[in-house]
Amino acid sequence: RRVLFRSGNAVADTAGRRGEATAAIIALRHEPGMSIRRLADVLGIAQPTCVTMTERLREAGLVDRRPGPDARTAALFLTAGGSRSAAMLLRARHRIAERALSALDPETRTTVHAALVLMLESMTTDRVTGDHLCRRCDEVACPDELCPVERALRPER
Repeated sequence: RRVLFRSGNAVADTAGRRGEATAAIIALRHEPGMSIRRLADVLGIAQPTCVTMTERLREAGLVDRRPGPDARTAALFLTAGGSRSAAMLLRARHRIAERALSALDPETRTTVHAALVLMLESMTTDRVTGDHLCRRCDEVACPDELCPVERALRPER
């Protein structure tokens, strides 16, 4: 447990952010223009908490708020600095995962991968849950056709 905590801190420290702010940066990388309500749902936090967090990210120069589709909605976008932070977060996450996986032989890696796929599929009950599970994922490295969460959400299942 201590190793996982340190790993999470290492990713957050890379971008100078902690907690759900790191997930927000990654989520906005994959879904630019997301509303605060949608981001709060993805992160699993209260909307007022999300407003405060996005305001801090805006003040840090990582997020830009623009008018949304109606007068009550703001659309959130990463700034250039936010995009760089998202890339740093994903690289740090990848390095940590590779370091953890390097202790496993190829057969064990295959077994662990299969178990994780089954676990993610079984945990995915709806779009909000799926988006929450994937809030820190590198969706370029895990496109929809390979993602166990996206596969679990397909209607043919």
